[in-house]
Amino acid sequence: MNKHLEYPPYYKPVFVKYKIKGTNIFKTREMWLAVNDYGDYIWTEANNNTQVWEDSLIDVTNWWERSTNGTN
Repeated sequence: MNKHLEYPPYYKPVFVKYKIKGTNIFKTREMWLAVNDYGDYIWTEANNNTQVWEDSLIDVTNWWERSTNGTN
């Protein structure tokens, strides 16, 4: 199995609304959410792409669990 596809157990699927830093472009997409050892969120694309979105690249305005209608 591809090592990049072996998600740790704390990964969960979510929808994320974010703005690409330095632009006025807002997007909503499905991602995997995890928390690193320092308590920072880690966003990874959910389409088997290993692209990791860091806070230096995007400003997350909202996220919500894929299985609920509520927001976090």
